[in-house]
Amino acid sequence: MASTIALDTTLTSLSGEQRPLHEWVTTFHLASVVLDPYTNESSWILPTAVRVLEAFRGADVRVNLVVTCSPDEAREFLGPLVDQFMVFCDADRSFVRGIGVATLPALVFVQGNGTVTAAEGWNPAEWRRVAKAIAANTAFNGFPVLGSILARDGYLPKALHTRGDRLAYSNGIVILALVAVGLVTLFSASYEQP
Repeated sequence: MASTIALDTTLTSLSGEQRPLHEWVTTFHLASVVLDPYTNESSWILPTAVRVLEAFRGADVRVNLVVTCSPDEAREFLGPLVDQFMVFCDADRSFVRGIGVATLPALVFVQGNGTVTAAEGWNPAEWRRVAKAIAANTAFNGFPVLGSILARDGYLPKALHTRGDRLAYSNGIVILALVAVGLVTLFSASYEQP
């Protein structure tokens, strides 16, 4: 598996717009789920891929799907997901070769400098490793939503799944604020000086 990818590698959007990778990662890193629509694994992984990408939608990262086929085949394979996510078509597999992935599906994190962190195939521990790399390298403001999803699945207290009067996950926002205040107090941080 490659540790970097050439930033002149071309990615083609579903609409046919072709740009070198460095233009796609100028502002935000890429968090991609790479799929081969002609394999069974890529079909059954779609719900999990959507959950992973939705969890990072609030982070400073472009969540997207890369499909190794033509745009028409991608639309047929992904159905309504083409309207929910940025989709790239990699029919010639230049992106897949560039990141050095041999087995699909894959979760791939491409940083602005071309550094690649990837998990080949469906390996939950490896996908978690990539998800942690995404979280460690991006600003994340989606804790209340992520906390709600984890509470719904039973990994956090159910109170985090409750929406407040303004349809926000109030308990998650309060917890996040308390943790921030605690860190500032604990480390005697000064937020007034540069």
